[in-house]
Amino acid sequence: MRLPWQRAKTTGGTDPGGPHAFVETNDPGVGAVSSGAGPFAQGGTQLAQLAMTTAMLRATRCGLPGCGKPREDPVHAPEE
Repeated sequence: MRLPWQRAKTTGGTDPGGPHAFVETNDPGVGAVSSGAGPFAQGGTQLAQLAMTTAMLRATRCGLPGCGKPREDPVHAPEE
């Protein structure tokens, strides 16, 4: 029996803690903020700069749910 606050066990898929290929993050908000067309990018405010920085940091992390590690992490090394 699974309690409501416990995670459900998934079958199949990739274990985020084990070796896996780096997964690119699909974040269309990066382009909108960087181009100046986003809702927070008007006037060059600090809020726009913060949104741009966090969007770029998210784009450098692995997009596999549960991983979130940078590309250079050894978990993303190719299996030999």
